[in-house]
Amino acid sequence: MAGLQIKTRSNEEITLQEETVRKFKDSLRGELIRIGDAGYDDARSIWNAMIDRRPALIASCLGVADVVTCVNFAREHGITLSIKGGGHNISGLAVCEGGLIAPEHLALQSDDRPSASGTTNVRLVERQLVEQVLKECNGNKSKAARRLGLTRKQLYVRLRQYQLSPI
Repeated sequence: MAGLQIKTRSNEEITLQEETVRKFKDSLRGELIRIGDAGYDDARSIWNAMIDRRPALIASCLGVADVVTCVNFAREHGITLSIKGGGHNISGLAVCEGGLIAPEHLALQSDDRPSASGTTNVRLVERQLVEQVLKECNGNKSKAARRLGLTRKQLYVRLRQYQLSPI
C-alpha cells in the first residue's frame, strides 16, 4: 500500500500510511487537501507569486478543534507545520515545502458565522476549545483547567456558561 511522502521538522522525508492520513482527514470538520486535489493550487498560494512551495497536506480548519487536531497530528508524527496567515512575509514562510499547512483564520460554518457587527463570536471559539481540551483530558477537569490556563473554579464557570457537561 502506497503512502504519502511528507517532510519532518528535521527536513527528512517520511511516508505516512494511507490509513493514517484517512484517520486524520476523518478527524477534521474541515477539508484536508492533498496534491492533485481540486483547489490545491489556490489553497497553497500566497500573495508573493515568486514563492512556489508544495505542502503535502493542507487543512481547511472549521474551528478550534481542527486547529488543535492539526497541531497534535504534526507533533505526533514529527512533521513540518506552517500556519498560512495574512502577514506579508516576503520569504514565504507561511507555506512549508512538503509538510502540513493550516490557515491562520478559521473558516466558519454556517452556524458559526460572525455576528451582525461583523466580529467572530469569541464565546463560540472558547466553547469549542474547552470541549476539545476536556475530551483530550478524558474529562479530567483539573488537567483540562491547567491546559487551558484556568483555575478549576474558572473552568466550572465556563462549563455552566456554555452548558457543557464534563465527559
